[in-house]
Amino acid sequence: MDFLNVGPWELVLVLIIAILVAGPKRMVEIARTLGEFSRQLRDLSREFTSALQAEIDATEEEASKAGVDLRGVQQDLENVLAGSPQRESDAGDGSDSPPAEEA
Repeated sequence: MDFLNVGPWELVLVLIIAILVAGPKRMVEIARTLGEFSRQLRDLSREFTSALQAEIDATEEEASKAGVDLRGVQQDLENVLAGSPQRESDAGDGSDSPPAEEA
């Protein structure tokens, strides 16, 4: 298992060198600090992911509502282009469009 192109034997070598340079007592403090940093990074990542997912869900909901509205407009346009009358629910809606002139 390679992590950032560092294999397990390379990691062991780096840890041995770190113990020799920093000493065993200091390594405990370094490991604790790295653990805290790792936890904070995971928490931040989880928070970012949940906020991003909430935004995606809200956008999908708005798009689905708009999709329903667009389907009604599409049906109206198809009816007009086909020469058939408007939908019954739109017949007496009191819209601002002028009435058709009779010949």
